[in-house]
Amino acid sequence: MDKRQISTLNATRNVLVVLERWKDSLPEAALECQQELAELADTIAQNGRQQKSRHGLAAQKAQCKNELSDAAVTLAGALCSYGTSIEDERLVAACRSSRTKLISGPDTQVVARCSDLHDEATEVLDELAKFKVTAASLKAFKAKIEAFDAAQPGPRDGIARSAAATRRLPKLFRKVRVLLTRRLDPLVAPFKESEPALFNEYSVARKIVNASTTTTVETVKIVPVPGSANTQAEAA
Repeated sequence: MDKRQISTLNATRNVLVVLERWKDSLPEAALECQQELAELADTIAQNGRQQKSRHGLAAQKAQCKNELSDAAVTLAGALCSYGTSIEDERLVAACRSSRTKLISGPDTQVVARCSDLHDEATEVLDELAKFKVTAASLKAFKAKIEAFDAAQPGPRDGIARSAAATRRLPKLFRKVRVLLTRRLDPLVAPFKESEPALFNEYSVARKIVNASTTTTVETVKIVPVPGSANTQAEAA
């Protein structure tokens, strides 16, 4: 969400606090609006979290890749050392790779290279004990391969969910504005004379405040419309 949307959501939550405090004085229609407004605020907050989800997924994938590359470098070094000790040029050539080479290219290629290392080590596992490669360490390496492979779709899925949430937010905020200006404001306007404390609290809550500077960027004026039961909430 942008700063204006965050400020609007905060103002909406402030309105909900006022409505809850004065619920015994408000008409039933206002309480119905309160419930709808609360549901909208929850939905907006959920979409806001979905907007941010792609960053967490990308970080998770990066962590999996780092852990896999550390383990792959260690295993490749052990295999190269073993291959050199028995003069197995094929094994040395197959396993001599820098960290950059092991993790470069598409993710599928990284998984394939690491899987090849795992297969090479499995074939000579009994000979690798003195290089600190064991069945347990190979099992852990396999788990790191699988974790990275499973994390591959994550950031793409996160981007798709984030984009969908971004598209939904303007419509949700329009619903909030309509609910406030066309339904709640007209119900609260009569309290200006009969219950000024309620009216004043509601009016203050309706201010849109810049979340980063605490500067009021929009104030509403709640007045009845002559000749109707409606009111208008206009930007001051």
